[in-house]
Amino acid sequence: MDWKLEKCARFLYVLELSDGKFYVGQAKDPDRRIRKHFSGSGSQWTRMHPPVKELMRKCLEDVDYRAGELAENELVLELMRRYGYENVRGGFFSNTSVEHVEKGLISHGYGSIISITSSSGCQVGVNNPVFDDICTPRANLRSSSIDPASAVPASQPVKQATEYFLFVLKLESDRYYVGYSSKPDLRIKRYFAGKGSDWTALHKPVEVLARRSLGRLCESDAAAKTADATISMMQLFGWRNVRGAAWKSVDAETTLKQLRAFGYSEVTK
Repeated sequence: MDWKLEKCARFLYVLELSDGKFYVGQAKDPDRRIRKHFSGSGSQWTRMHPPVKELMRKCLEDVDYRAGELAENELVLELMRRYGYENVRGGFFSNTSVEHVEKGLISHGYGSIISITSSSGCQVGVNNPVFDDICTPRANLRSSSIDPASAVPASQPVKQATEYFLFVLKLESDRYYVGYSSKPDLRIKRYFAGKGSDWTALHKPVEVLARRSLGRLCESDAAAKTADATISMMQLFGWRNVRGAAWKSVDAETTLKQLRAFGYSEVTK
């Protein structure tokens, strides 16, 4: 009999890690598996961010591996909505690479999680009034009918000790690029040197249109604000002419598919 079809008691668990990160797993023997995480021989994510404590353990009675996997993924997604997709790993989304996780979320139909906006106010703005609305908060486009994360006890808030900056570059051929960085001067220099992205290598930067502080916040919030700013720029200048956030491809067809996967079909009309 295929072990994945075996029905038994399986356990979901959530670990709080260092650096404001989280890990979701499932196991038939959670004690053994969690010990491996704490000893540094678990997942690559928990080796990079050592566990601090176990936050939750929930028994799933008489389920096969697939049912446990679905419950694990749903919990991962809920925690990503709560703490940011860059801070949570588990299930289908266990790769440590942010770019890999972004692609995974898009391919599974959860691209909107990447563009969820922080509840904190947006501090982006530029002197040119045409950019007044580039950081308009947007509602979460996807919601779940259940809340498996409700069983997770309140934890310490994610550390927000880094100041991030949002910037908008005007490129050749009336193209634009939206980015963010904790070291904007260095990042912008890379774009002007042709080393920042395929988009800015194809369309050379000619001017920095905006450079504003987002305040001190976690990187996932900075990424979310940048996603909103990118969408607003696309609405102003056309989606074919703007790149930024998760929309980095120079290929128009790829970008079109990604925008629709994120739930931004209206931007492409």
